[in-house]
Formats: sequence, structure tokens, C-alpha cells
Amino acid sequence: MTERVTDRRYRRVVRRAFREVTFYRSQCAAAGRLLDEPVPTPTAAVPDPPYELCPFRRPWRPDRDLPLWTPDPRQLVGALRIAGLLPAAGTVVEVRRALVDLPRLTRRVRYAVLLGADAVAADRCGTNAATLDAVRAPVLLVGPVDWPDPVTVPRVDLARVADGSAPPGPLLLHDPTLGYLGARHPDCGGLHLDINVVHAAERDGRLAFSLLRRRRPTLLAMVPPGAGNLRLATCARHRTPVLEPVSPSDSPPG
Repeated sequence: MTERVTDRRYRRVVRRAFREVTFYRSQCAAAGRLLDEPVPTPTAAVPDPPYELCPFRRPWRPDRDLPLWTPDPRQLVGALRIAGLLPAAGTVVEVRRALVDLPRLTRRVRYAVLLGADAVAADRCGTNAATLDAVRAPVLLVGPVDWPDPVTVPRVDLARVADGSAPPGPLLLHDPTLGYLGARHPDCGGLHLDINVVHAAERDGRLAFSLLRRRRPTLLAMVPPGAGNLRLATCARHRTPVLEPVSPSDSPPG
């Protein structure tokens, strides 16, 4: 997908949100006019549960729908593909704070969850040991890990990219609210956004991120921690968007 296609898809998503999603319709009401762009919203200010971020024609029904924060597997698949780490077979095991009812990541790749240190579980270690015993090799482990055996790729939030503390080597870009946003490309070392699923633009001196394929909840112009110290650039080799930390010389004088 090209940036031009991503921009067109973003415009469609924005128009639909202003028509159908209470959260964004309220922004227009507060402004007294139909806005061209959603108002940037810090991810810490996202309503939870995010009922008003769902289209009113497709409200969340807890008796029959998955939890609203259930991850979209396409984001993890896209990030692993950018990183050159999407396996042809085996199992991708993700460290999370809760289990997810998702048996497969792709048609040939299974999916499983290891409970992280922040999980509330009676026997976290026992549950994790049983999970690893049951998975099909080869295993790729995603996230912060206290397990010694599987091959691991770290999950790094944008604040670490912004302050320059992201580790070298393979990594996946992640935000707790937005999910996986991209990865470090093995050919150029750039931190590439997955433009199939995310749109990013500078708004009011900080980057705002919008998910293009997620409708429940609809997340547009979201500002995660660290976004004020990041900028968009274009990869010279691939001609697609990458994230870079803002150097002190780039910052406006205080």
C-alpha cells in the first residue's frame, strides 16, 4: 500500500467517524461546525469502557461480542512482517496481561498468550508453563519476557523510541491503547510504520495516530506518551514513513 492510498483511506475513516461515532460527533458539536480533522486526544484520556468510540449503528453488546480491547491480529501480523519475523509455521506467543481467545494468527501460524508480570492470575507461572508445553514449534515470543527458552522479539513503546532508549536489533513498535504500529525493518534499520493499519500526522506539534481498520473502538488522532518527541520521516530506501526521535537541535526554543 502507498502513502496516497493510506491517506485516502484515512479520509474515509474520518468522514465515517464524524457521521457515526458519538465521541467524534461530540467534537463537532463542541466546535459548532463539521470539523475536517478529529481533535487530538491523549491515549490516557480515552474513555474506558470506550462505548462512545463505537459506531452507534454497531454498539458493543457484551452478551455476544468480544471485549472491546481484544487485539486486532492484523496489527501483530503486519509488525512481524515488517520486521522480517513472521514465521511460515509454528506459534507466535505474545506476553499480555490477559488471555485472548485467538487460536491462530494466520492460517498456518498458531497464537498463544503468556501472562505477563502485571496479570492477575492465581497461578501465572503454572499457566505459562502449560502454555509453552502445548505450543507447536518453532516458537517466537513477543514482548517483555522472563522466560529463557524461546526466540524473543521485544515490544517497545513510543516513549522509549522518543527518549532514545529503544534497544538495537529487531523490535516491534507498540502502544498499550493502539496496539502494534510497526517495526524496525531489517534492511535499513528504520522504525517503519505499518501504513496498512495506521495513519500518522503531526498535529499541534506532536504526532497523532489513527487506526484505519479498527471500528470498535474507533481510534483516530490518538496521542500516546512520547508522541511530542517524535517526528515522521521518509525512509530513503523504501520511501515509506518511519519514526525518528526529535533531536534537541530540532526542538523550538523555549
